Amino acid sequence: MSYPLQALLSMGALPSVSFPTDSRYHGFSTLQCTSPDGEKVSYLVRRYVPQPGAQSFATVARHTVVHGDLVETAGATLDITMPQGVPGGTRA
Repeated sequence: MSYPLQALLSMGALPSVSFPTDSRYHGFSTLQCTSPDGEKVSYLVRRYVPQPGAQSFATVARHTVVHGDLVETAGATLDITMPQGVPGGTRA
């Protein structure tokens, strides 16, 4: 089954998907492949994950573990991080 919107995308009549600026996918392109039954499937272009290390990640929040959390010891502080430069990182 062919959907009109997918047909317009495949002809280039419509721009490719644009994610909102606060999305972790903002700025990434999409590609399409055709499955054996002829259906077109859109997917994100391959992204590369930054190397681990303090210089590659920015702390966006801190969480103090309380009794009832499933990990760590109560009172421990955990840093919530995102790779530096990832759009939407301030809203994690």
